[in-house]
Order: sequence, then structure tokens, then C-alpha cells
Amino acid sequence: MEHSLIEKLKNLHKAEPDIDAFLDASVNLLNEANVLEEAFSEWYERLPDDDFSTDICRVYDDWDFYFN
Repeated sequence: MEHSLIEKLKNLHKAEPDIDAFLDASVNLLNEANVLEEAFSEWYERLPDDDFSTDICRVYDDWDFYFN
């Protein structure tokens, strides 16, 4: 995934305290950038274990729910 998209996701996580709003906005960003599940999964699996990875994990775990 592009560095600029990753930074947008991280900044969104810092700015949005509501998990559902964060997830909705994250999915919109990923969708607009045409990120495929394989690219997202490769990126996600390299994330350190922190609050961001814990929250974005819901997109990783429920990819089909959000994108199909």
C-alpha cells in the first residue's frame, strides 16, 4: 500500500475517537484507493501490535463484510 494512504489511515485513527466512524472512513479510503485484499493483508500482517493495529484488525478480519 502507498505510504500516503497509510499515513491517512493513521492520522484518521488519531483524530477519530469513535471506532465505527474510524472503520467507515478507513473502508472508504481503502475503497477509493482501490486497495485489494491481498495488498491490505500483506501490509496489516507487518503492523506492530498497538492500538491502531487492534482497531484496523476489524477490517482485516471482516474484509468480505466491508467490501462484498
